[in-house]
Amino acid sequence: IGDYLDSSWVSEEIGQKVRIKHLLSHTSGFGDFFTPEFYATTPLKFKKIDDYKSFVYSSELLFEPGSNYEYSNSGYILLGAIIEKVSGKCYAEFVREEIFIPAGMVNTGCYRLDVPQPNIAVGYYQDEGDLLKNNTFLHPVNGSSAGGGYSTTADLIRFEAALKSGTLVSEETLEMLWTNKENAPKYGYGFDVRHDWGHIGHAGGFRGVAACFYMYEENNYTLVVLSNYGHFSPVLHAVWRWANGRE
Repeated sequence: IGDYLDSSWVSEEIGQKVRIKHLLSHTSGFGDFFTPEFYATTPLKFKKIDDYKSFVYSSELLFEPGSNYEYSNSGYILLGAIIEKVSGKCYAEFVREEIFIPAGMVNTGCYRLDVPQPNIAVGYYQDEGDLLKNNTFLHPVNGSSAGGGYSTTADLIRFEAALKSGTLVSEETLEMLWTNKENAPKYGYGFDVRHDWGHIGHAGGFRGVAACFYMYEENNYTLVVLSNYGHFSPVLHAVWRWANGRE
């Protein structure tokens, strides 16, 4: 990654040790930028990938790259920075032109929340006092390569169709994305690959956000759940149990 990112992102030593494939499979050794310092910073600061730089920079790794697995949002911020370096475009523009438009995903994007956007859902969560609040003042101004984008269930089904039809990547590349990597037995490149659960996809969340997109190839169905309430863990656990006939 040092071929693409300068020393303001990573040290020279780390830049020569960590490869792009390590970032994609969460085997890089990078930790996560969701720290108390990050949460103490106003979300208004985060408008572009570079704004995460001070929270991602690390002088040491948790383990030798490729030797272990640790989910890392920091790694995916670095991937976004590499995309911007190679393409010469901002991340949001790149994914819109290269993924969303070709896939026909007309209601998907990394929208600037400080600019009026039509038909955008607001997330809701309960604070420590059980008071219902919206997450408007918690959400970064713009989505990033680590999350924060907007979509719909219909658009995510279009994404699946575009993946499987060869619109976005070749069959060989898709197989590479959906194959478990060394020391990442439940992950490929950008996708959860869970043979124990029988699905390929991803899930995630934030306060007031819960989302999952899982393809069950053996049964030939796809499960998409998007929620603007609560936290993702209880929602997704309920979905997993239902999808696998456990309740």
